[in-house]
Amino acid sequence: MDQNRAPYEHALTAADEIRSLNYGTLKGGYDSPGDVYDVAHALRTLSQRLPQALEQLAIGLSELADGGQIRITSGSAEHDTVPERREKIADSLKTALESVATLEQALSVVTRLTSDLV
Repeated sequence: MDQNRAPYEHALTAADEIRSLNYGTLKGGYDSPGDVYDVAHALRTLSQRLPQALEQLAIGLSELADGGQIRITSGSAEHDTVPERREKIADSLKTALESVATLEQALSVVTRLTSDLV
């Protein structure tokens, strides 16, 4: 794990990997129930780690705002202030936590898959 990169580089790498997964499975790509399980398990792990990344993003934004290092220069009337933007990140965190629970339920089904080809 290369920790000598900027935060955006880590996020961009993660996004690129998900894009590769999406393209790689666009027309299938799963040869066995084990493949489905492995991908579902990895996605669950990703979803469990995402809330911490969002929380740390909100903390970083808060620290920059509190230090007077940032301000909103443009945007819709609905989201004009840094605190309102921080609130949107908090909403994203809540949604991410809900997705973890949903993926846990899906994974419980995937663990019971079997193949008729055995």
